[in-house]
Amino acid sequence: MRSLHSNPLIGYTVQGPRLYPVGMPEVLGYLDAHAEGQAKVIGNRVEFSLMLEDVDQRYQLSWEMFEDYFNLTIERESSQSLHAWMSSAWHIAFDSRTGPVTALGNILKKGEAGLLDCPVVMHVPGKGSLEIETDSPSCLVRFDSIRPLELNTLEFKLGEDPQPEGDYILNAGQYSATLHFKVCTPDLCELDPNAPQTVQDMARLRAVTSLVYRADTATFSNNGNLMHAPICLDSWAELVAGFHSWHAVKPADFLQQTLERWLVDAPGYASGRTIVEENQFYEDEYLQTGTSALFGLSIFLKDLASPEWFEEYQACIFEQVRRMKLRDLDGDGLIESKERLGISGQYQWSTNWWDVLSFGWKDAFVNAFLYAALMTLGDVFATYNLPDQTQECRDWATNLRSHYVETFYNEETGWLGGWRSKDGQLHDYAFLFVNGAAVQYGLVEDALAAEIMGKLWQELAKSAFKDYTLGLPSNLWQIPDADMAQAMHGAPMGVYENGGATHSQARHFISGLFTVGMQAEGDLLLEQLSRSLVNGTGFGGVGSGIDWRMWDGTPCGYEGLLCDQFGILVPAMQRWAKNYFNKK
Repeated sequence: MRSLHSNPLIGYTVQGPRLYPVGMPEVLGYLDAHAEGQAKVIGNRVEFSLMLEDVDQRYQLSWEMFEDYFNLTIERESSQSLHAWMSSAWHIAFDSRTGPVTALGNILKKGEAGLLDCPVVMHVPGKGSLEIETDSPSCLVRFDSIRPLELNTLEFKLGEDPQPEGDYILNAGQYSATLHFKVCTPDLCELDPNAPQTVQDMARLRAVTSLVYRADTATFSNNGNLMHAPICLDSWAELVAGFHSWHAVKPADFLQQTLERWLVDAPGYASGRTIVEENQFYEDEYLQTGTSALFGLSIFLKDLASPEWFEEYQACIFEQVRRMKLRDLDGDGLIESKERLGISGQYQWSTNWWDVLSFGWKDAFVNAFLYAALMTLGDVFATYNLPDQTQECRDWATNLRSHYVETFYNEETGWLGGWRSKDGQLHDYAFLFVNGAAVQYGLVEDALAAEIMGKLWQELAKSAFKDYTLGLPSNLWQIPDADMAQAMHGAPMGVYENGGATHSQARHFISGLFTVGMQAEGDLLLEQLSRSLVNGTGFGGVGSGIDWRMWDGTPCGYEGLLCDQFGILVPAMQRWAKNYFNKK
């Protein structure tokens, strides 16, 4: 079993104090150290004394261990200030192949990215959480994510002033701080005590895991050691709408920072300006980034944003709506991609989250989010007395809904297809997530919605897939190579995005079942999927591939942990959290 300790293959010394003064050789760093000192073990305490005479810095460090907590006491003394590129009284590196660590707390918007005030909650997926506190105002915490080395890092700074360029001034004088590390389980959402125990445990243990926040970039990401993906803003927003704050963990702040980053066109996976043309955006290709982000924004504006925040970002919000409207290329309310056409045999990548499937042109999944976003934005704009914007959103939503079912409904199967390509062909492989989202967000009349979910449930039941603890297949029928990117060619049914089992996006099918009153069926899936999240077999460290499974349980993913896996907390809260719908 791999340790959480840093990757031994890297060959760097990444645990302990670090110091790299400006204009001097590195004193304490990755590859070398120039210090005199002592180390002592006294009972449950390990003490270090370091004398860095060349730079006039002296450290006393003491780790004291107890059964369910431990302390780090730091003392630093110097007679003159020191300018440093890199410095920390103690630096810890974690191997993200065991679990991508996150640090949750209040970020400081000054100096080097990733600085946090205490308290901070450090969370290791599947392993637990530590709350880090100190009474010293001179102590700072810093988080970083170093993907090429598969590391997350945490460092502690004492008596240091962050500088605008990202370097530090170590102030002269005597400084001391004791950091308290205490085992904790952040309580972020409360379910009805009548909920199945497995679902309660999943909410209690995995709500904090779902907050895949990177303090070094002030945004939610796919995980703590992976890039930002605004295409997931729908899931993050629906989760945060049901969460409350717990000590340093303030989910609404993390969502706000993520939205701010997207609104100013910061780059991310499938998001931001392309390098091809000045006014071309990846949202023109990956349509779901824009619709998911608008949907997430609409939830934030409705439930969490202040009027002052809305006023500050109003121009950016209107600009995103304007760009989205331009993506309706034929006036039917549905948006289309002029880049990704979904035509069989062209092997294009997707317009939505399922990136190696050839969803394109008119995408049923993408437009379900757009409809939900427009409906909520119309209400939000009305509260701010913006009649023109209100009417635009409501008329657009009405137009979209009037064309949705006729565009995607397959009379031969009795459910919705995934996409209609530019050549007019409907591509239908019994997509569970597509139909669930359309039903969940109100694009289908009640009677037809019940029929669709019933037929898909029957199709799922008669398939060879039976172990719902592995997740759900995206599609129940095999997708041919002609409708997938070349990276997927030759993969049999049940491998990765061609029907592989995953918790990611499974929330939509469960929510669709609940929407049409198929409570027993939804409860069954929710409890089974919760079980593997509770015991930790449903996700893993970076590179483990546990984010997808073949139908026999063999890992067939690439990452190990993706934020969307924890989206099943949304139907859990819809079903069992008090006032969840009222908050929405």
